[in-house]
Amino acid sequence: MDQRVKLKQSVGLIADTMDILHQLRLMLDSVHVPIACAFRAESYVSPLADTADLWLVVSEDAADIFDKLSDETESPIFLSDTVPDITDKLHYEQWRQSMLDKVLETLQASAPEVTAEQSSSVGIDFRDVWVIAASLGGPEAVKEFLAYVSPDLPVAFVYGQHIEANFAERLPDILNKHSSIETWYAENGRVLRRGALAVFPSHQLTSVDENGQLNVAQTVSWQAPYTPNLNQMVQNIARHFEHRMGVIVFSGMCDDGASASVQLARKGMPLWAQEPEACVCASMPEAVIESGFVGVTGTPVALAEALNTRYGCVFQPEESNEE
Repeated sequence: MDQRVKLKQSVGLIADTMDILHQLRLMLDSVHVPIACAFRAESYVSPLADTADLWLVVSEDAADIFDKLSDETESPIFLSDTVPDITDKLHYEQWRQSMLDKVLETLQASAPEVTAEQSSSVGIDFRDVWVIAASLGGPEAVKEFLAYVSPDLPVAFVYGQHIEANFAERLPDILNKHSSIETWYAENGRVLRRGALAVFPSHQLTSVDENGQLNVAQTVSWQAPYTPNLNQMVQNIARHFEHRMGVIVFSGMCDDGASASVQLARKGMPLWAQEPEACVCASMPEAVIESGFVGVTGTPVALAEALNTRYGCVFQPEESNEE
């Protein structure tokens, strides 16, 4: 029987003013979280308990509203007395990010729709997880890197690439033509495997549990503005594999992924980067190199050879399978 866990995905809003409700809508829209309903605090009476799977209350009377709401629903309720003045950009952004983190973590915790058959296959056969992070110029660099990576490494790979959703789904077909590493598009319930690479969805928030099983949200996206958000991706992996992971930053614009990767490197985890001279766009590698925590830099081929050496593997790639 195909028994599934319900995806809790909608948020109910209660706030003192229409302006605050509008700000909350924009905040949730930025990460594609559906809004079930929205009330001004003074007009809130008694919505049905099942209207929303999470409630966000911003009101001077938040405590009183909580008392009423908690009698009607078992859904999580987040409270705030007010929203910081939007002109105070630093304070407002800190509040906004903190609130988004709480909302997304709660929604993601209930996101999996895993069948009993999928659950029975859960298990870890790898030693470490390596995150591949890339943007502009990334697919070509990663293709070259994977062509020289030994399939015998005790490693599971995850790949985050700034890219449109329809092209992300095509990446495995492209990469499999040039590599001995099995590459597949991440789907909810699948498990990371040794000698294989999972391409993360660009527009669906994805995390990995302690068993290496993927949790792909159906309607919740990554935190704006990046798709996927590489900082968020690294953080999601680190929740369960912080001391069993590494990050390689390839060609790309901006500095997405830098803060989370450097934070890991400060704790002793390996952080590598494609040498800027070999990049189509060097911004992403330079962002981590400038931190002083990058242990290895090189061309895609040199990075692959360094990874093989790290695990004591010798590998000679076959001729390309591309016709």
